[in-house]
Parts: sequence; C-alpha cells; structure tokens
Amino acid sequence: SKLSFEQEKVQLWLKSALLRYETSRNSIQRLAVNKIPEIEKGMTITDQGFRKGQVDLLTYIEADSQHSESLEAIYAAQTEYIIYLSNLLAMVGEASFPLESQP
Repeated sequence: SKLSFEQEKVQLWLKSALLRYETSRNSIQRLAVNKIPEIEKGMTITDQGFRKGQVDLLTYIEADSQHSESLEAIYAAQTEYIIYLSNLLAMVGEASFPLESQP
C-alpha cells in the first residue's frame, strides 16, 4: 500500500510537471521571440519622434514602459519554459534537451 501511494504521488508530480511545461510552451508561442524586432522598431520610432518634439513626454514614458513590460513578459516566459522543461526532463531521467523546431 505504501508503494502504490508513492507511485500515485510520482504520477501526480509527473502530470503536474507536464501541465506546467505545456502551459509555459503555449505562453512562449504567444510571446514569440520573433516579435522582439517589431517591439524594438516601435520604440525606436517613438524615440525618434520624442527627440524631434513630435511625441510628448507622457506618451514617451508610457511607450517606454509598455516596451519594457513586453520584453520582460517575453523573457520571463522563456525562462519559465526552460525551468519547467528542465524539471520535466530531470523527472524522467533525460540528461539533455531535445531539439525542437519551435518551442
């Protein structure tokens, strides 16, 4: 009975780890790295407009804040994905990361 309890506990840990991995993978797909150049381009345009006096200070600060928050969300999603993938691989005894065409 102790063995079956421990087996159930391990199965729950594995299911939970797989769910966290899948959730983080979905987040990475929504917050793709390929959006970074687009985000940077938008901030560059806003920055140039501010320097030319075409964008007021409040708008510039809001754009800069949104820029930072967007990048932070992308990088946090990537970090979370790697953490959950590492945990899942450790649980199943895999020593290396599998190569994936897309996260």
